[in-house]
Amino acid sequence: MKTLFIDHKVHAKTRSSDFFLALLRQNFKTIDVEYFDIESQNKIKALNGPRVYDLIIIWQLDFLAPVFISLGYPTVVIPMYDGSANLPFEHWMAMNNASVICFSRTLHERVTAAGCRSYLVKYFLQPCKESQLPKFDSLRGILWMRRPQDGLNPKLIDRLLGSQITTLHVHNAPDDGNPRLLKDPVYLVKSFPVTESRWGVTSNDYFLALKRANVFFSPRMSEGIGMSMLEAFANGLLVIANDDAVHNEYVANWVNGILIRPDITNVFELNIQEAKDLAYNGWFGSVNGYQEWLDTRMHLIEFIKDTMLMPMTTCKANPHFMSAILDAYSLGADAYGHFLREHILSRHSIEHNQKIALPLRSLFHKLSCNSSVLDAEGLFFGTSPKSVANKFGFDKFDSFTAYLSSQMAGFSVTHNEFIKTDSEIVLSIFCQLENDDDNNWLMLIYINQTLITQKMLPKKKCDFTIEIPVLKGASSRLDVLFSFIPSQLDFINIELPILKFFSVHLLEI
Repeated sequence: MKTLFIDHKVHAKTRSSDFFLALLRQNFKTIDVEYFDIESQNKIKALNGPRVYDLIIIWQLDFLAPVFISLGYPTVVIPMYDGSANLPFEHWMAMNNASVICFSRTLHERVTAAGCRSYLVKYFLQPCKESQLPKFDSLRGILWMRRPQDGLNPKLIDRLLGSQITTLHVHNAPDDGNPRLLKDPVYLVKSFPVTESRWGVTSNDYFLALKRANVFFSPRMSEGIGMSMLEAFANGLLVIANDDAVHNEYVANWVNGILIRPDITNVFELNIQEAKDLAYNGWFGSVNGYQEWLDTRMHLIEFIKDTMLMPMTTCKANPHFMSAILDAYSLGADAYGHFLREHILSRHSIEHNQKIALPLRSLFHKLSCNSSVLDAEGLFFGTSPKSVANKFGFDKFDSFTAYLSSQMAGFSVTHNEFIKTDSEIVLSIFCQLENDDDNNWLMLIYINQTLITQKMLPKKKCDFTIEIPVLKGASSRLDVLFSFIPSQLDFINIELPILKFFSVHLLEI
């Protein structure tokens, strides 16, 4: 099988997709790589020659997918949150005949809401040994100043922490290619000494400074994967990051790192022991996370290979289609969405998908991937300290309950292995159906992206318990997802069942 991997030109320099390419090369016979430059719109060989590829994999340049889909190529798309989060709903609908791999759960839920086949990946770098963790005798910061125009600069660190930071190293390498003058009043600080490095002659200085530091300030407001953040976790640094994806999908605030909002966060105290504990939790999460990444790689490869089995429709090649979609994309979200509606999507399909996805989209800002800890006392939805409410798909929660308010819902929990037996165990969720419904609703239940079981919902109001078998050898983190399918596929007039969730327990059978 011959595969074409299409990537952004900038990654030929940063090598940020190399880890994924290496995985592909281990599992696919032939991988060709093409780097595409949006500005020059260089020609892609696969569109300007004989058909020689069996599979197309597009890294980050997801707006190119409709071109290959229209030509009948099995297509895998790997979007990034920082580049695609604000694209119109029609963009994701245009991916319905592709497979999508998401490194952000926020993006994964958005893509799934649009009807796409999506696989969620949480990536981690190999962590250092515990003996190599940094010392916390003082707070030594490091900042790769990639987006100084967003306010992520030494002045912000000075405002938040002041002299609590004893030194700060600034890697002065903005994404726009123009290093800033750190003596400029916009960036000048006096609370702590600042050292500097740049790409080029002193490229290695950044990595040396990372080893000397113990507090890492994430360089951008949001990330696609967040390689520099993952590198900090893997090396035992305390991560301080803006409260947006994918940062807040890795950082549980004041548990394994600190989330900030540069526009509203005020100065806060951070003592050395507290910083050390937070950093250790972040590193330990990286230890577990890296093993989970290793364990899930083959599932990911199977997901990619299964793309070959998806039904495809082939259209006659249009030499102007690619330039047209690029022009529309470059004009902004409104023009791009209009182009997709006019040339790719039917009005019925748009109304159908938007009807289903509306409850999901209204809850995106409430999504949290931080796991609650499930122990022998169980967990309760609502506002208790150990609540799993305010998770994706749940709304109207009070101190005891959470209401299901969309056609998909999910939450994450971790258990601390309080059950020390070889017995089978189940995740037991106590809930209540609040309305009568003549429609037969089928509930599909996934744990860690695997379909575990399916159950029919009752038709009449009642209390009931959902028992979900937990696979032997499952990780301590359980990502639980419910998906509800009606027997009558009249999505336009459908009314969702009203479900109230009370509690979660892990029980021996």
